[in-house]
Amino acid sequence: MVQLPTIDRQCSLVFDEISLKSTITYSKIDDRLIGYTESGKVATHALVFMVRGLSTKWKQTLGYFLTHHTVEAGQLSELILSCIQQLDAIGVHVRCVVCDQAATNVSALKRLGLSDQGVLTAISGFTRPLYAIFDVPSLQEYQEQFPKA
Repeated sequence: MVQLPTIDRQCSLVFDEISLKSTITYSKIDDRLIGYTESGKVATHALVFMVRGLSTKWKQTLGYFLTHHTVEAGQLSELILSCIQQLDAIGVHVRCVVCDQAATNVSALKRLGLSDQGVLTAISGFTRPLYAIFDVPSLQEYQEQFPKA
């Protein structure tokens, strides 16, 4: 169990996927080739998960996944849910999920019950609301696409 006051254990789960330059290199230290996914394909993307404190300034990378193409929405929704559940199990409470508005991200959040109010409703066992928030650069792009009349 995390030994922080309850208010300091409230966090956001942030995730993003980036494109990688596909390169295979040899590591002398590990005596292995680097640049492949777990399935043996050349990695073209990396999906990264991080948590950030809401009331206190802290952040922690949870992990990353190398993929051959963009991760599928079904797998992404499972990874998001797994992160939320594992953090909750150790007493760190995710209050919101932050990402950009990539089609895969939106689809994964819809699988988790994304409502019109931005609440994820399909996460069982949670009595508190869990919000989906699109990051600021994405919101700016959204505003540019749909300017106020």
